[in-house]
Amino acid sequence: MKNILFDLDGTLINTGEGIISSIKKTASDMGLPSFSYEVLSAFIGPPLKDSFISVYKMEPDRAMEAVKIFREHYSREDMLLCSPYEGIRELLEDLTAKGCRLFVATSKPTPFAVKILDFFGFSRFFEETAGSCLDNTRSKKAEVISYLMEKYSLNADDTFMVGDKAQDLIGASACNIKGIGVSFGFGTMEELEGEPHLYIASSPEDLLRFFDELS
Repeated sequence: MKNILFDLDGTLINTGEGIISSIKKTASDMGLPSFSYEVLSAFIGPPLKDSFISVYKMEPDRAMEAVKIFREHYSREDMLLCSPYEGIRELLEDLTAKGCRLFVATSKPTPFAVKILDFFGFSRFFEETAGSCLDNTRSKKAEVISYLMEKYSLNADDTFMVGDKAQDLIGASACNIKGIGVSFGFGTMEELEGEPHLYIASSPEDLLRFFDELS
């Protein structure tokens, strides 16, 4: 039996529209400069505090203020401006039918991730959806992976982390599990190829074929 941990943003769900919308509103509220979509897309996936520090050169306290404003906009207005990637529902159905244990490991706050998955009827596929805490703890991907592995006594040899960003592969490597990249999300092939990985899938169908071959 395989244990498969999925990232959310850029892997299961295309959440770009809602996240970018809330970032723009936060920037307007705080008097920050306006950036292009390409620059703001750096916010999709990593912990928000880190992204505000990196993109807007903020001090940590001000970055946490920005995170709070973002979450107000996101939870109230923009969270459900998203859609599953084509083929994801079928992938989850097939993996479940094959007896795989599925989990979500995301840097998004757990309540937000659960609400999105519930909205699309995806929560039923996962034993648990684990994300960051609202106090900004457990925000690193390795921390989320470690939490799931310890709680469910997952064997590292049979556990995989699937994600679209370098942070997903870095987290997998830190926890001694196998990292699998997906090229249809928000990460680049360059960043995925630059980290330890078992495979990079071009589509949900490609990912399913890969797991079938492992069997």
